[in-house]
Amino acid sequence: MNNDNVQSITDRLICITENTDVIPHTLTDPPAFEPFGLPPLPLSQGSWLSALGTLFRRKYRRCLALHLILDCQARRWVNPIIPTQRCGPTSPTWSILEKDLTHLPASTRIGGSFQTGRADDINEIKARIPPYDGIHCFLKIERHLFTKFWMVRAGDQLDVIPPEFIVVDDWLQFIIANYDRFEFCSQP
Repeated sequence: MNNDNVQSITDRLICITENTDVIPHTLTDPPAFEPFGLPPLPLSQGSWLSALGTLFRRKYRRCLALHLILDCQARRWVNPIIPTQRCGPTSPTWSILEKDLTHLPASTRIGGSFQTGRADDINEIKARIPPYDGIHCFLKIERHLFTKFWMVRAGDQLDVIPPEFIVVDDWLQFIIANYDRFEFCSQP
């Protein structure tokens, strides 16, 4: 990999400050975007990721990974992308490849990851989290049980976070925003 390739990949990452602000990974003048607070991940996206990971596991008996994508101009999460990867029975193996990012708008950055896998304990799970800043989710696969672990990496610090601090219930917000469209009746 040449230096130009490394630079363009690091340009597609974020840094999370101690007070959970998102800043560009690569400092430029002017900056690629203004700092902003790390937005919570929509519950609908978290549920979609879990359903995809579970379906992939049941159909192929393999694990997969996705990049979580943050639009730094709109300051919101957009559809995740599937990186080029090796899908093993206990874990996926992937890295950030420029070819996987070329179709993304310039305002987007990799803001975390999602992966499925088998693990014995939280230390093994933490060891599998990529070294870049962001929200990371690990869907632990056991025989017939799937357990989700949410984490935030900021620099060298990786913390397991309760989902209520990282995920927002956008489904309820959607219902409330459209409440005037409902007529509640006693008959079907």
